[in-house]
Formats: sequence, structure tokens, C-alpha cells
Amino acid sequence: MTELSDILGPEGKLSHNISGFSFRPQQMEMAQKIQDALADRSTLIVEAGTGTGKTFAYLTPALLSGNRILISTGTKTLQDQLFNRDIPKLCEALGVSPRVALLKGRQNYLCLHRMDKTLAQGRLSFREHINQLHEVREWSYQTRHGDISELHQVPETSSLWQQLTSTSDNCLGSDCLYAEKCYVNLARANAHKADVIVCNHHLFFSDMALLREGIDDLLPTVDAYIFDEAHQLAEIAHQFLGFNFSSAQIRNLISDVTTAISEHASDMLTEFNEFHQDLTRQMLDMQKAFEALPSRGAWTEFYHLPSVSQAITNLVNRLAVYCGHLEETSVRSTELNNCFERCEKLCIALAEMTTINPAFIQWYEVRKQSISFHNTPLEIATPFHERMSNSRQAWIFTSATISVNDDFSYFRKRLGIKESENACWDSPFDYPNNSLLYLPENLPEPSHPYFGEAVINAVIPVLEETQGKAFILFTSLAALNAAAEQLKETDYELFVQGTLPKSHLLEAFIRSKKGVLLGSASFWEGVDVKGEALSLVVIDKLPFASPADPIIKAKIANIREKGGEPFWQYQLPHAVISLKQGIGRLIRDESDRGILMVCDPRLSSKGYGKMFLDSLPKMPVTRRLSEVKQFWSKIREHEDAVY
Repeated sequence: MTELSDILGPEGKLSHNISGFSFRPQQMEMAQKIQDALADRSTLIVEAGTGTGKTFAYLTPALLSGNRILISTGTKTLQDQLFNRDIPKLCEALGVSPRVALLKGRQNYLCLHRMDKTLAQGRLSFREHINQLHEVREWSYQTRHGDISELHQVPETSSLWQQLTSTSDNCLGSDCLYAEKCYVNLARANAHKADVIVCNHHLFFSDMALLREGIDDLLPTVDAYIFDEAHQLAEIAHQFLGFNFSSAQIRNLISDVTTAISEHASDMLTEFNEFHQDLTRQMLDMQKAFEALPSRGAWTEFYHLPSVSQAITNLVNRLAVYCGHLEETSVRSTELNNCFERCEKLCIALAEMTTINPAFIQWYEVRKQSISFHNTPLEIATPFHERMSNSRQAWIFTSATISVNDDFSYFRKRLGIKESENACWDSPFDYPNNSLLYLPENLPEPSHPYFGEAVINAVIPVLEETQGKAFILFTSLAALNAAAEQLKETDYELFVQGTLPKSHLLEAFIRSKKGVLLGSASFWEGVDVKGEALSLVVIDKLPFASPADPIIKAKIANIREKGGEPFWQYQLPHAVISLKQGIGRLIRDESDRGILMVCDPRLSSKGYGKMFLDSLPKMPVTRRLSEVKQFWSKIREHEDAVY
């Protein structure tokens, strides 16, 4: 096998063939560990700080190994980056040409059958959707892969895509006229022929859930799994290894039945309109029964209430009757039979959701126009361990934030990883000279009613130094909105989460000269702003998950019942990793400089604060605003000297 030093070293292939590549010893050491794990088919867990170059560190040995490898990333955006940019660039530099396939969930591919139906119906009511449908039709004549991310004229967030893509429920399978041209089928076929498959964690766990149900797998058999952004795995596993039911599924079913009846059983259209009205009325009655309850809560706390239990029973009964009507018409067409089978599954799912099951966290969520029920597994360690143990493969997990003070036990325990080699490399960036951690003095405890106001009062003098160019990250939307109201009185240009799509908000922030972006959970990770555009990251308080959340509450109770200490075993390590993610927004490049400001006094006043501080990059710490000003003055002097 080629020596990695000949590729990743100071005079290696990549330094000569890839513009901007620079030698990093941490990267080469990480690549060597991964090469050994691939050869031995062992389990390796790696934390590599920002700037290590972990993408090339795992891709290089993977592409040279000769093994069949599945690479799973945290998001579709990272998938596209790997498939369209990183892998082709590295293959060219290495002189290798493996077969590489990109595989996403079916909702990311145009469904030709559903597009034809939508064009034929002509029922679109929004001018925007009519124009977008025209764009989709023109694109459909040219696309090879049908991946909706290719069509930039129609945003992936457009609700039109719900009518033009399929789900496992409404897909006609082999009965579809377009089965041989189906983009989902073509993508899966390509994946089964490929040497390297690029997917995301959601698809990996969808495949795992299907395997547990005895259904054919979506993903091919491989020699090795590499998980990037591995810190996300446990949360995503909880989503996909559980069960869900929502009123939106009933609405979608009614819509598809209406279309199918119109085409294949028009003589029953009036009758089914009445059935739909009855079912919709019963569904709305159920939603009303939850209006007086918290918008999100444990099902087990409220199922005994007469109004709730009666509304659920009525919906179960009405759905069963509706299913009987569908069965009578199911022989008329493939579409109607498909709708009948979906309805049967919904009946079973609703009954399961509302039957007490101690193996699951059972909770509900009420939104403006829908209600959903969820059965989330209490733990996913057992099924994940079983999946790893089924065959002898290499399992490699990597992230910039996977350990707690260099300890990997929290990550391993959540996924049921019994044995592994662990390795950790700090960021090569110069945190000691290029960054400063500011812990302002005299702030009240986060529980104090004026904490939020005090945070912004403390932030404003720092904003004056950096002239904006700041992210202010919050642990709740309520705190974010209150801060936005307070900052309206300043002359900074505010970019508030929710006012624009995330990508547009970031683009506008980067273009701004004095921008301040206010974000919550979705901005704590996966956001990459390099250079002077982001000079200050503020975090309002330590990101402990709310103990009132039904999932968190159930996990805490489960640990306590087993004689454990939920705070030390779950809540604290979870918060440490979340804080590391937020802090990672600041220094994204070797030339980046900036101030990190954490406004939670518990970092200094509580004993556990040391665990947070010890887990952060090694940067100087101050509690004095005067030292913040001195630091920033030196940064400005340096930049003036350079430019």
C-alpha cells in the first residue's frame, strides 16, 4: 500500500496537485489510524479539531484501500460537497478512479409518476407553484439523476416538492409505469455497483430500521463504514428506530384518495367526499382535545383524561370505518389499492402510538395545523451494537466534537460500542494567540428574570469593539426574540433566525458590514463563516437540554431508575458537546481571529464548569472588558500591518 507520507506529507502528491493544500501532522496521523482500522476491520473513534483536515484524512485511506466503503455524513449539504467536490478532487490527485455513488432518501428525487399527475390535474392555486412546476418539467427532460438539489430555480424548501416526490407510503413500486426510469431505483442500483457510497445518517438509520423489520436493505453490503459528524448519530438513531403517526399523514392520504377516486371510481366521488368530511371533522376534534394541554408532552401523562382518550378512540374507530370503504374500492386501480394499504398501516400505527409501551418514550406534539404521536426508543445502544456485531467490518467514527475532556465513554455508551481504539487531535489553529474567551463578571444566574437583558447589555460594549460581525447564539427562541427586540435600538444590522431561509440569512450576514446574527439550535453547528465577517461568537448560557422535554425527562427517569446519576451521565456530557459545537463557529481558518463570549456565570461558580472549560480549545480566558478591548486592539493593529 502507498505510504501516506508520500500523499499527505510536506512534499506529497496532495501538496503538488491540490491548490491550497498544506501539510498538517495531525491529518497524517489520523489517516494512518484510519488506514490501520480499515486493514484490521476494527472500530476506531476519532476526534479531530477544526482545521485538522479530517475529510482528506479519512478519504485518502478509504480511496486507496480497495475496500467497499460507505461514508455517512450529517447532512445532505455535506453529502453533495463530498460527492461533487472533495472526492473528485482527491481521486484526480491520487490518480484513482473508483466507482462512487451518491444515495439520498427518496424524498430527494423527482417522481415522474407524481409529476405527471400534478401536470394533468392542473389544481395548483399559487402562481409561484405554477411557475415552479414549469421549471421542474423543463428540468425533467435534461436531468440524469433527478436529484432535486440540481434545480436551483426551485428551492428544496418549496412545498411543491411534496407533490412531485414520493414517500414509502405512496410509491407504487413495481406497478408504476415509470419503474424502469425511476430515479430512486436508479440511484439504489448505482449504489449497489459502487466501490464508495456516500449517504447520510438519516438514510443509514432508515436502512437499519427496515432491516429490523425484515425488509430488504436500501444500502449495499460493504467492508467498512465511515461516519463523519458522528456526534449526531445517537439523536438521529432515536428518530428513525422509533415509530411516528401524524394527522398530516391522514391529510395526505385523503388528498391521494381524492385524486385516485376522481380517476378510477368517479361514480363514488360524492360518497367519498362525505367520508373525507367525517374523517377530517374527527381529526380536528382530536386536535381540539389537545389544545388545553402543553404543546409538547408525554402521552402517558394525559392519556387518562376523558376528553383525550375519547377523541383518540373516536378517531381510531372512524379511521377503521374509512379503511373499510377504501377496501371496497381497492380493486379498481393500483393507486386505490395502495391507498387502502396505507390506511391499514395508519390504523395499526395510531393504535400502537396510543397503547402504553414501557420500552418507548411516548410523546405528542401539537402544531398549528397538525398533531403527531411518537414512540421513541429509550435507548438505541442495543440495536446499534447488534448491527455492528452482525458481520466483521471496520467501523470508523469521526467528529470535531465527540469527546468530553478527551473521554469517549459518553459517545460509546450511547451507541453500545463495547470495544474501540480512540484517538484525539487538537485543532492546529493558533487559539492561544488568535482567540480570547470572555466570561463577563456580575451577570445574574440564568434563572433570574432579567438575565436575558443583562446578557445583551454585556454584549453591546463588545459589539462596539468588533463593529458587529457577530453571532449571538441562544438556547431558546424566547430568549432570541427578546434579544432581537432589545437590539432593535442599536445601529447594527440584525439578522434574526426565522425571518429568511437559513442560507439566505447567512449570505446576507456575510455581505453586511455591521451584521449581528441571532440564532438558536440550527446555527450552533454546520455553519461555516470564515474571515473577518465573523469576529465575535456570543453564547447566552450553557446548553443544558430542558428537563421538561418529554424525551429528556424520560431519559433522566430511566437512568435514575437504574441507580445512575442522570446529570453526570447524560445531561452534563450532552451539554459539553453542544457547547463545543457552538464555540466551533468562531475559528474556521488558520487566519481567523476572534472573541468568544459565554455569558453563563455557572462556568465559574459551579464545580462542573471546569469540565466545560477543560473540553474547550486552549485559549486565554478573561473576565474583564478592558482586556477584551486590549486583545481586539492588538488584532486590529496586526491586520492593519498585514494589509
